[in-house]
Amino acid sequence: MTSPQEYRNKIAEIGLNKLEFNTSSFAQVHLTLTKIRNSQNKLWQLKRALEVDINIVRDEQQVARKASISGSLAAIFLGKSTKHKQTQDQLTDERDQSIIAYQKIDSDVDGLLEQLAVVEAKTQILLNEWIAKENRKPKESAGRQTSLVDYRTYIKSSEWRQKAEEAKARAGNRCQVCNRSRAEVQLDAHHRTYERLGYELPEDITVLCRECHQLYEDAKKTGSTSTEELPEKGFCIRCKQSIRLNPQTPYCYSCYKVWKRFENPDYQEKYCHVCGKEHSATMLKPACYDCYRTYRNKLQFQKA
Repeated sequence: MTSPQEYRNKIAEIGLNKLEFNTSSFAQVHLTLTKIRNSQNKLWQLKRALEVDINIVRDEQQVARKASISGSLAAIFLGKSTKHKQTQDQLTDERDQSIIAYQKIDSDVDGLLEQLAVVEAKTQILLNEWIAKENRKPKESAGRQTSLVDYRTYIKSSEWRQKAEEAKARAGNRCQVCNRSRAEVQLDAHHRTYERLGYELPEDITVLCRECHQLYEDAKKTGSTSTEELPEKGFCIRCKQSIRLNPQTPYCYSCYKVWKRFENPDYQEKYCHVCGKEHSATMLKPACYDCYRTYRNKLQFQKA
């Protein structure tokens, strides 16, 4: 079990105070956005670990309280020494302080995530502006990208291997078409677009098994258009805010915090996560029937 001080050290190691927000070029804005998202992922990992440790301490606390009550009864009715009860009371107080310390850190992590969410949104807007600027100069930008990034060299680089591994981790180490796991099949990271080659956004990369990847390439060669392209963005099923398309987490950060208090997977919300239309969606079933039927082989839906 990780101590509160160790959690504080881990937060310090993330180095949020050292983040540099350089917006002087497309590459710098993209790098800033990547750093923000990496920091968010690390904070979410800490938050999940905190929840586990808080629950462990609470379980120990319940056992300790029962022991304390038993000690009190023994002292009253059996005339036994209160020394054991005093020890149990001391342990109970120590666990109370531990819970308070963990909850304080959890609250601090929430605050950091909220700050990063604001910065991420602003940085994404800046990146979109840079992309729009580049798109208005297609010949110039295309020539510059070709000179900066040679595909064959880049695809063998450690930079691309790291991005591919990060994409697989985001996909839960599963093929995003057939949903088979990495333990069953070989996974590939596939470019959905080469527009930002070398500066990819998470949504530019799809994770496919070798079989599904080959089917996709074969369909592309024959000009087949029988498969629906995934939307670039999804919607929060509670407030309809535009978010990353991921049926595993169909809430924006603010709504997820509210939902997390009760964690009712069947609580009915208002919108389809995929198309944004009004729909009685839930955490377990975030998409309307039409979207589920269309994209069920491309998205990883939760299983009840």
